[in-house]
Amino acid sequence: MHAVAHEARLNQPSNPKEAKSPTHRAVYRALAAKGDVRAQAALEEPRYPASLDYLRAWSRALFGRSGLGMEGVSPLKPTEVLAWAQLSGHDVTPMEFDALLLLDAVRRDPSMLDTKTETRDEPTTPKTPASERWPKRKSAGRMA
Repeated sequence: MHAVAHEARLNQPSNPKEAKSPTHRAVYRALAAKGDVRAQAALEEPRYPASLDYLRAWSRALFGRSGLGMEGVSPLKPTEVLAWAQLSGHDVTPMEFDALLLLDAVRRDPSMLDTKTETRDEPTTPKTPASERWPKRKSAGRMA
């Protein structure tokens, strides 16, 4: 999720009040090209399991398909996921569906990961490795 939030932050305009403001990514790239170490560090993506690449690709394909509202991109609707899955030939499991909704929320508001979301009842580290909790890697397939 942190990799998706990082990507979303980089894609935001550097000055939202200006209509043609460059993205944070463009600004950091320009500074990094001049040797700015902090800008280079800001462009580095957090690590994430390669086996989940397909979910990230699906999330990109689905982002914004539910339309726009007064607050920007609307939340991903289950009907949009269903239609996309049927038309693209993907078999989305219930766990993948939940992950897509969560990734969509992070894309819409990357700051949601800035606060601690764990409760005292939840363990800070999972009991089973991620490789055992997630299905085997799927192909991102074709994207429309």
